[in-house]
Amino acid sequence: MVPVILESPYAGFVHRNKAYLQLCIRDCVARGETPFASHQMFTEALNDLDPEERRQGIEAGLVWGAFAKRSVFYVDFGMSDGMTKYGLTNAEKAGRPVEYRKLPNFDVAAFYNEFDAHCDTPWVELLARAVSRVPVAGACVIVYKFVDNKLYVLGLTGQKGVGLPGGKIEPGESPLVAAKRELEEETGYAVKPGADIFELPARATDNGDIAHGFWLHAKDLFGNARDSEEGKVSWMQPQQLVVQCGPTPRFPRYNDWAFCVVFGDDYRPCFTAEP
Repeated sequence: MVPVILESPYAGFVHRNKAYLQLCIRDCVARGETPFASHQMFTEALNDLDPEERRQGIEAGLVWGAFAKRSVFYVDFGMSDGMTKYGLTNAEKAGRPVEYRKLPNFDVAAFYNEFDAHCDTPWVELLARAVSRVPVAGACVIVYKFVDNKLYVLGLTGQKGVGLPGGKIEPGESPLVAAKRELEEETGYAVKPGADIFELPARATDNGDIAHGFWLHAKDLFGNARDSEEGKVSWMQPQQLVVQCGPTPRFPRYNDWAFCVVFGDDYRPCFTAEP
């Protein structure tokens, strides 16, 4: 196996960067390389928040460059100051070849977003979320309306928490057909023929599955609300599907992204009770 110096971000979003580093190590090994990542080894023994100890750790790691055939920089999250100031500069001085990489099929936003930053999601959880599952394709529907200038969406509250209508795409189904079927099965509402229904870009959800999202106005539905085994049907403000202020939200990271795409960041003010 080929010895390489592995460079990736560390300071700042430490939990994210530690999990990301594990994925980079796995990628190196899959390429037939033996990576050395000083920012994994020395940060466990030295205080990375102390400027002097951080400098010592970086310089200790650079010594290993004499044994490496190249330096590989993983840049899905860009180049950090440390990667540029120390890793790149040292590689250039030593005349060591430099290679820039991105992880294959890596969804940056699904791996880590502002909710992980806010909740300080442990790095081991981030890593498990990234590598443990084979993605399943599903479809979900955002149905919205305004009451007294307040935004509400159709949701379900059940044993699994609170979430949007949706589920697995069955073999032979298109995402749109699956979304309409799940909506009717879970809420009792059906989409009117010729209704304006809009599609979101396919995106990984919080657990790594792939969601095909759709959205439409409540005026484009017909039928009556009907509870199902998935839960009780109700109108709720979108924040209730993102922030835990009662039942636990399902897929809060995906929901927040989808609501921002459909409604903009303004959907986030404090919620009120169901109309």
